[in-house]
Amino acid sequence: MAALPPSTCRSRSSLTVPEIFTYSSNIGTARMGVSLGVEHHKRFLRKMGQLDRLCTELPESAEPLVPTTKGLTSFTAVLPADRPRYMLLIMLDEPQALPETHGFTTSGWNAVPVGGAVISRIAPLLGIEPRWDLGPSDKLIVASAGGR
Repeated sequence: MAALPPSTCRSRSSLTVPEIFTYSSNIGTARMGVSLGVEHHKRFLRKMGQLDRLCTELPESAEPLVPTTKGLTSFTAVLPADRPRYMLLIMLDEPQALPETHGFTTSGWNAVPVGGAVISRIAPLLGIEPRWDLGPSDKLIVASAGGR
C-alpha cells in the first residue's frame, strides 16, 4: 500500500478513484459512500456480514460494537476482492505517531500497513494468489454499485 506524502494530503482537494484505493484515503472513501447514499452503504455492510453477529469456532460471540475510545483506527479488507470469502478487520487502540508515519495516527498510516502485512502472510496459506488480470478499480466499483 502506497502512502500519500503529507504535502500532497494538504494540497489536493480531490483524488481519483484509483488514488483513493492506492493511498487508502478515508476522506475519498467517505465521499464515495456519501455519493452512493446511506441505503447502498447499509446493503454493502450487510452483504459483507458487518451488521450480523460474528460466528466463529469459539463459543463466545457478540454483536458488532461501536468503540467508545477516541483513539481507535481500523481497516477492513475482503479477499479475494472480486469474490469475497474472507474478511479481515484490523483495529488499533490509541495508535502512536512515529517518524515513519510523518507524525500521523490515522488508519492509512497504521492499521492499513498492518492489514497489508497480515494479508501477505495469510493469503498464501488460504490458497489465495495475487491476481493481475482484474480491471481498473474504478470500473470494479461502478460495476459493484449496480452501474451507478
